[in-house]
Amino acid sequence: QEGGEEEEANVRERSLGEIDGQIAALERELAALEDDCSSDASASAAPHGASKRPAAAAAEASKRPRGAPGGRDPPAAAAPPLSLHCDVCDVRVTSQQLMREHLQGRKHLATARVHEARAERRFCEVCSIVFTSVEQLAEHTKGRKHKQAIAPKYVNSTS
Repeated sequence: QEGGEEEEANVRERSLGEIDGQIAALERELAALEDDCSSDASASAAPHGASKRPAAAAAEASKRPRGAPGGRDPPAAAAPPLSLHCDVCDVRVTSQQLMREHLQGRKHLATARVHEARAERRFCEVCSIVFTSVEQLAEHTKGRKHKQAIAPKYVNSTS
């Protein structure tokens, strides 16, 4: 029993590591999009030959609320909304924070666990149970509960 608990904990740790990797990739993607948007906006707003303000001043101005003294004015054309997608859950969100919350959420973690188990052939489709090993799934398929769950499907398909 102790070995099964270690294996299950190991699966959780690996899954969390993958999630952290996904979050990092999404953060890099978001940063690249923000850089593209800010460079496009500054290039179109500044007249040819005008000096650009230093990056530190631009970063400080972006932290101030719009309409505040010294704050930036709303852009003439709004940038397209950000759209991030979770392939596992087929969910779209509009901010990095929402994606981070989704990836750490109970539903996503459960779906990711099932997705990973299906890929590793450790999931019983009939009973909707995730196992820690293929061997454990094989033992399950020999059991009474699994056979009872599968029996009605055969009765309905032969009628």
